[in-house]
Amino acid sequence: MKKSFFILSLIAIFAILLNSCTKDDDPTITLTVNPAGETTGWFAEDIVFDITINSTGDVELAVTNDHDSQTLTESYQSGESTTQFTYKIPNDVTDGQEIKVTFVVTDTDTDFSTTKEQTITIAAGGTGEEVVHEGTITEEETWAAGDIHIIRGALYLSGGTITIEAGAVIKLEQNARLVIGDQANTTFIAQGTESNPITFTSANTTPQAGDWKYIEFNVGITANTVLEYCKFEYGGGDSYYDFAIGIDDCNLKIDNCTFENIEGSALRIIGDEEMTSFTNNTISNCGSYPIKIDINLAHSIGTGNSITSADYGVLILNSTFSLVNETWRKLDVPYILESNIYIQNDNAQGATLTLAPGVTIALLNGKSIEVGDSYSGALIAEGTTSEPITFTSADAAPEAGDWKYIYFSEDTKSTTNLEYCVFEYGGGDSYYNFMVGLDDCSAGFSNCTFRHSESIGIRSYNSEFETFENNTIENCGTYPLTIFPDYVHTIGTGNTFTTDLYGILINDEGSYTLTTEHTWAKQNCAYIIEGLIDIESDNGSGAILRIAPGAEFHLKSGGGLEIGDSYAGTLFAEGTAEEPIIFTTNNTTPQAGQWKYIYFGGDTNPNTILDYCNVSYASENDYYNGNIVVDDTNNVTITNCNVSNSAGYGIYLMGTVTQPNDYTTDNTFSDNALGNVGLSK
Repeated sequence: MKKSFFILSLIAIFAILLNSCTKDDDPTITLTVNPAGETTGWFAEDIVFDITINSTGDVELAVTNDHDSQTLTESYQSGESTTQFTYKIPNDVTDGQEIKVTFVVTDTDTDFSTTKEQTITIAAGGTGEEVVHEGTITEEETWAAGDIHIIRGALYLSGGTITIEAGAVIKLEQNARLVIGDQANTTFIAQGTESNPITFTSANTTPQAGDWKYIEFNVGITANTVLEYCKFEYGGGDSYYDFAIGIDDCNLKIDNCTFENIEGSALRIIGDEEMTSFTNNTISNCGSYPIKIDINLAHSIGTGNSITSADYGVLILNSTFSLVNETWRKLDVPYILESNIYIQNDNAQGATLTLAPGVTIALLNGKSIEVGDSYSGALIAEGTTSEPITFTSADAAPEAGDWKYIYFSEDTKSTTNLEYCVFEYGGGDSYYNFMVGLDDCSAGFSNCTFRHSESIGIRSYNSEFETFENNTIENCGTYPLTIFPDYVHTIGTGNTFTTDLYGILINDEGSYTLTTEHTWAKQNCAYIIEGLIDIESDNGSGAILRIAPGAEFHLKSGGGLEIGDSYAGTLFAEGTAEEPIIFTTNNTTPQAGQWKYIYFGGDTNPNTILDYCNVSYASENDYYNGNIVVDDTNNVTITNCNVSNSAGYGIYLMGTVTQPNDYTTDNTFSDNALGNVGLSK
């Protein structure tokens, strides 16, 4: 009895285990397909099915259809898997036709399977036959997506309307062109969708860039004219009209379009009318500039565009920017200037061009930019640390002097400001020998870089800087900066000048005449003086100049400072023991007598002082025979100075000077040819 019970128990346990294993081994497959059920599609449209599979075992997916050979076969391991199947509707279908797509998932061990069926209903007009378009269209036409459209020769749309269905393919024969407009009420609507674009392509079986000529839009098109989700390829084959799409003095909306494999330019945009919209377009593989555009229309290039070109940028046509205030956006390629550019307008507001952060302006050889040359104009170029604005050469192998200059003239608006800009490879004009120049105006520069100028980096001619801080000037052919004496104080702090032979040239064409005290700051290079600079004014109490500790002055032959010679002037040159103010020769091989002097005349104001200054290698003049000359004034205090290597005296006293202090006690002297302190006879 016990034995039988034991045997029955074993049989029961085995049955339970067997039943459990059988249930676990039964495969389960869940298949989800979206879109589900029926969907509608147009000729040439991509119908994308999203597929999700959940299975307990390894499976195989097979997708077929009852119309053509578009299939998919893939294998997946157990668990959840996702994939896509794209069915492109062929051109041999008709309106209302149905295509059944079958999805089968099979367990690879047991052949257990799950099936889904989806139906695509064709909803495209046309018959799939070839339709030739040529001559002139003056009425209303709809180009069905289900037809094959051929443009032959020259096709003109003049006063009529063409509406192209999404998904249509337009094939242009060799040298074909489409001209739209020149008559009022002309409308061209080519409005595809993201999944069902309209294609303009070559009719050749082996297409190449330049097979067809161009599509041109002219005056007369209506506001309904639009190009959206269109693809243009293999055009631009006209030697004169070297573009695929031309827009001449009319408004046009171009969004989400693709231009590729174009022999010339993708687009040329000229005239007085800007584009209504130009966003999210892609341009690549052009044989020339991707876009050619009038200077007063460049701001209508919108956002989200992708422009790819190894050798070209957006070519700016014509020379005068005259708009009140517009902005050029950052592009993937530079704006190329083919002409000398003028930013100005004779209206009350003038013209203002603003460059967005990250913009690059590339100038062709010998070209320049002039702001406020004859009428009011402003340039605002405010970049950032991560997105500087760059002015550079358009040459593939740039060199200093490739382009001429950026010139801010007397009608430049005071709103002109440049921050985080790079200026490079300019300075190539033999007369205007600078890369950036100011003439009788004011402008601000901060955090900018000036480099690889063939001549002067930046020249300020009778002009002041609104700001000039934290700039870097390097690798210039001559002086990094030249400036008039009255405006030296507008050179701020934080600047870096990298130069071996040159420094900041203080132009001797002007005297220092400011009656409010200003300071010439210490820079990391010397100030260069090549002529006599007068510090004096006939206004009020005269000119007042302060020189910061550590400032250094290199004087050329004939150079010097004259304080209070004809009118009142005050100089505060107060260095420190650690940072003396230096006045010395500009000659790389210093010798006594290589510059004139520091001269204090009879109109020198009281409290004028030289303290902790080093003055050397002067006394070029035999009459004013000293490094420092004090003539007819007792208003100068000279203390803690090192006066050396004079071709005459260290300090020379002239006229009615009564020598109010003992210069020999308060200063140090060495190697002065005629002695330390001399007194005229």
